[in-house]
Parts: sequence; structure tokens; C-alpha cells
Amino acid sequence: MSDGHARQSFAAAIRGSHSRQPFARTAAVLRAVLAAGATRAVVGLNRTGKRAVPTNDDTSFAEALLAASVVVGVSLVDIVILGDDGFCSLLRLGVLPADCNDSRYR
Repeated sequence: MSDGHARQSFAAAIRGSHSRQPFARTAAVLRAVLAAGATRAVVGLNRTGKRAVPTNDDTSFAEALLAASVVVGVSLVDIVILGDDGFCSLLRLGVLPADCNDSRYR
């Protein structure tokens, strides 16, 4: 798969994964990451028109994504929420463990 095609697949998966169900979003994101042949991922959540503040759904999504990424061998680097007021990192906020790239999570 070409780099451009992988980026388009990833973008399509993210656009199609705005379900409020964290496990549906988790599957869509990991499918895109694996299709791109990536072994590490930083995930961005867009909050157009809103503040960059994590919700309970975001926390559930982060926990589900971390657990699933371990199973498929993808290292989850961070989840970043992008809003009108800037961004926030779930890693920096402590939602993701600081050592999520440790071998225990792979």
C-alpha cells in the first residue's frame, strides 16, 4: 500500500469512527493503523467548535484502545484532543500510563 493510500485509508477510518461507542472507534482506528503497516500510533480527536477537554467517552476510548493495541502489537504513543482553544494530551493528563510504550504493554 502506498503512503498516500495509507493516509487516505486512515483518514477515512477516523471520519467514519465518530461513534459514541469506544469499542467501535477502537476497531476502526486499529484497522487503519494496521492497514498502514504502522507499529506505533498517535491518535488525534478533533473537537471543532469545542474546547480540547477529554470526556468520559474519550477516557473509555483511550482505555479500550490501549488494551486492544497491546493485543495487536501496536504501541500507542498518545491520544491528542484538538479543540478551538488548543490541544490536550491524554498521556500528559495521566489518562494513558506514562509507560504505555513499556514492553508490558506490547
